[in-house]
Amino acid sequence: MQWNALPRAIGASTTVYDRFRAWERDGFFARLWAAGLAEYDELVGIDWEWLSLDGVMTKAPFRLLRRRRDRSQSHRSRQTGHEAQHAV
Repeated sequence: MQWNALPRAIGASTTVYDRFRAWERDGFFARLWAAGLAEYDELVGIDWEWLSLDGVMTKAPFRLLRRRRDRSQSHRSRQTGHEAQHAV
């Protein structure tokens, strides 16, 4: 989520960002994750033999964002090119 898109009721976006960075530097989120894992392991059990991690977080290429935006705002007929030729 973009910081400027946060509801103003929770504070100025710069203040929220500064607190987030402070909590991150302090290790709060890592401790929260570890505590959640420990509790789940105690309640349900984690089979550590079958552990896998895969993830990527990157910005979407601009051309993909533009293509999606153009598609959602299109005012053209849905039949174009090849489809329009066979619609007769």
